[in-house]
Amino acid sequence: MWAKIYKLYCNENDDFYVGSTRKLANVRLQEHLADATRSNSKKSNWLRQSNSIKIATIDYVEYEDYKEVLSKESYWINKLNPTLNTIRNPLGISRNEKVNCKICNKLMNKSSISRHMKFSKNCSSPP
Repeated sequence: MWAKIYKLYCNENDDFYVGSTRKLANVRLQEHLADATRSNSKKSNWLRQSNSIKIATIDYVEYEDYKEVLSKESYWINKLNPTLNTIRNPLGISRNEKVNCKICNKLMNKSSISRHMKFSKNCSSPP
């Protein structure tokens, strides 16, 4: 399987964010913008205030275990020293731990699983 390491940035200032995804870059960017409306983090505030956020792929990762992607993401975070990443080591922070949904087997952040289970059409509990 393949994933990419990406950088969110704008030309208005020097702030940027580094992340990883298996999705298309523009899809991931739209998710960040949607998430920014529900959070008050430094990254979310930056996303709301910046006029032209861009996303650029900085590396591709072929992997068998998603930990390989997180390791490469950690490498780029440490190398580029982004101003908007609050987690410097995606492998070592439990709230960023990746888990699989027990119903659809989708891999996601541990902190996102409850929202996924509640709102995903395929995974939400029957009423």
